[in-house]
Amino acid sequence: MNSIANVYIGNRKSKLLQFKYDDDKLREKLRNWKCLHSQHSRGDVTDCVVSSLHFMDIITDRKLAEDMAQYLTAYKLGITDNEILIELFKYFGNQHGFSEYDYDESNNIHPYQNWIDTLKRELKKEHLTMVLLKQSTSGHAAIVYKDKKNQLHLIDSQQLTIASLDKDISDYFTNDGYIQMLLIKTPSKRALSPNASTRRKTKISNGQPVKRTTRRSPSPESMSISPEIEMSKNTRKRKRSTALKIRKQNQQLHSPVTKKARYK
Repeated sequence: MNSIANVYIGNRKSKLLQFKYDDDKLREKLRNWKCLHSQHSRGDVTDCVVSSLHFMDIITDRKLAEDMAQYLTAYKLGITDNEILIELFKYFGNQHGFSEYDYDESNNIHPYQNWIDTLKRELKKEHLTMVLLKQSTSGHAAIVYKDKKNQLHLIDSQQLTIASLDKDISDYFTNDGYIQMLLIKTPSKRALSPNASTRRKTKISNGQPVKRTTRRSPSPESMSISPEIEMSKNTRKRKRSTALKIRKQNQQLHSPVTKKARYK
């Protein structure tokens, strides 16, 4: 397994890791989407990160995603922050980190509005990203998409729900009492795009091509969601009012940035 060094917290020079999607294609994706673990109830699975990465076509192999989901659920495991960075490293080869946004208790009327405003500001039209939502020792991963009308859609590919409108998204955060939102950042000069080829130009030396020293998997293929999606206003049925127990293993892989949370 690849190792990640120098985990950093996102700063002004880093950018949100986001991917361009076309509205119509994402509508089709939602229409045809099937959970990785359909034989289990939604409250028992622990594959939110793998489900999100597969939905975004970062993990493109359906069988691989299903096998990973089965393993995580069978052993009641989640995925840690650093394991997420390791998975991204496999596909993109560059270092990533997190920006942290804490729950603001001072804003009693709309306590999660800062999170929503941040997503509106950093997410481009017809782009999506994965958000990591934390409780004290556990958490959950979901996808946020901004359509071409600047409307945010929070897509929970594990629980098969979509929340739109600021209130619906805020209710989604409120139901499980999340205290922190993490956004994945990349230090590259521009956000990655599934449409852009990751193949680098090969230099020629003495008439012979120079071999690349770093192997990268191709970027995910382009997909997309329509601004006119019919959205379910129902939030996830799985309640996380109490912190889930975390498995005490592979602690060397936990990111010091986010206090050893596992996303389930």
